[in-house]
Amino acid sequence: MLSRSEGVIDLAWGHPSDRLHPLVALKPAVDEVFARGDIAALQYSGYQGYGPLIQSLAGFLSDEPCYTGPIKSENLYIGYGASHGLDVACTLFARAGDTVWVEEPSYYLVRQVLIDHGLNIVGVPTDERGMDVVAAALMLERGDIPSPTLVYVIPTYHNPMGTVMPTDRREALFDLAEKSDFLVASDEAYHLLHYGEPPPPPMAAYDRSDDGRVISLGSFSKILA
Repeated sequence: MLSRSEGVIDLAWGHPSDRLHPLVALKPAVDEVFARGDIAALQYSGYQGYGPLIQSLAGFLSDEPCYTGPIKSENLYIGYGASHGLDVACTLFARAGDTVWVEEPSYYLVRQVLIDHGLNIVGVPTDERGMDVVAAALMLERGDIPSPTLVYVIPTYHNPMGTVMPTDRREALFDLAEKSDFLVASDEAYHLLHYGEPPPPPMAAYDRSDDGRVISLGSFSKILA
């Protein structure tokens, strides 16, 4: 960021304009917390994050038209953005030497996260409907490519392609995850940024497994601005 020349708009950065941060709307909320001497918001919290925030977030997401059904607070974890969420997922569910499949192309910062965990990265063909799940199934059948432990996708408003994965392909991806025993890390940082009709539900809505096979990665930063 320090190397940017004056007057140059660097499209590699997804940072919102400083003018878009809602300081006027946020100040009364902060003032109210401090006025009642509520230090809990500044203190260490539980493992999942600050309890009241998790409860509020569960209610907020449950009311969103682009989510289906109630979101349970016990299924939420407060991290530091979608990239940190992927980092945590790699720590919990993958080991060095495992393979992660990603859309080709994919979000440029993801590569370094995966490399830092010692993971093998394999690109899967992508078209105007997102990851080509048929191509992914053929890659698995061939057997000459390591099977994935994780498959990382950006199903809604893909960065950088802008594509939206339709319902039938989301269902097919989950079915493939069940059949081939991998987890889906679904980066849904942009899922709430719809203008008009909402996109298909998040990948987790198609998860019919007993233990959960989809990790949904969200972000406050995009919707806040």
